[in-house]
Amino acid sequence: MGYMLRLPETKPSPSKDILKPCRVAAAATAGDALSKSVAGWYAEVTANQTGITTQVDLTGLSVTITTVAGQRIRITAEIYGVGNTVATDATYLWLMEGATQLNGNGKILGSDTPNMTISAVVTPSAGSHTYKLQMSRAGTGTVTMYAAATSPAYILAEAI
Repeated sequence: MGYMLRLPETKPSPSKDILKPCRVAAAATAGDALSKSVAGWYAEVTANQTGITTQVDLTGLSVTITTVAGQRIRITAEIYGVGNTVATDATYLWLMEGATQLNGNGKILGSDTPNMTISAVVTPSAGSHTYKLQMSRAGTGTVTMYAAATSPAYILAEAI
């Protein structure tokens, strides 16, 4: 299913919905080349993912796009909140293309559950590319990625 995004003119509040997808014309479907008629691809989840102890894919947080040669893509993602059973463990959010790490963000959480954001700008080769989020921890605790209907976790890939 294709989506075209309408971004707000001002920076959104973290406590409000970040992006609202709107349907693209029927000709645009998953895997279409990004162009001016298809602004980007977006995936979100509204359920927690628990039991994270090694580097794992975050379920539902991936987008597959088809690009043309020389097209620059910005990938942005945000996780609403993260918890770790050991306050001194570091928790990491990874932006991946296949097994290639594009960017990483790590936090020692302490007693709070902060959001985590990550982004990268890439110029991939022409063809199909899948970008995804992974999470891991350093230490002995267990991590939970938090998401809810009012605060979804998301990944967005857009042509720039």
